Amino acid sequence: MDILIRHIIIELTDCAPQQLDDPTFLEDALVDVTKIMQTDVKSKSTYHFAPQGVTSILIIGASHISVHTWPEHNYANIDLVVCTTNFTVEEIVAFLRQRFGTDQITFTEILRGAPA
Repeated sequence: MDILIRHIIIELTDCAPQQLDDPTFLEDALVDVTKIMQTDVKSKSTYHFAPQGVTSILIIGASHISVHTWPEHNYANIDLVVCTTNFTVEEIVAFLRQRFGTDQITFTEILRGAPA
């Protein structure tokens, strides 16, 4: 069955809280993920919460990617909602494992929207 959208949910635990509270680090990591996906960034928005935590979202040529962090819990989640198939989730996870320095990563991929 053909699908319209891949919704990939990635959870990272045991991350360094300093990274999870650094808006520039997180936005740069998302931009690097888009390079793996072979898509371009159309727009970016990042917000640093007080006292801690960051949400960053990129509108990309393939839809969007976001990260939400809880530094106090060493936790981040990343959502990719994309309409492309030119990358594997394993490529993204390997990159995130290296970038965030954690082996504690889980993911789920949901295939959505069968075309009429």
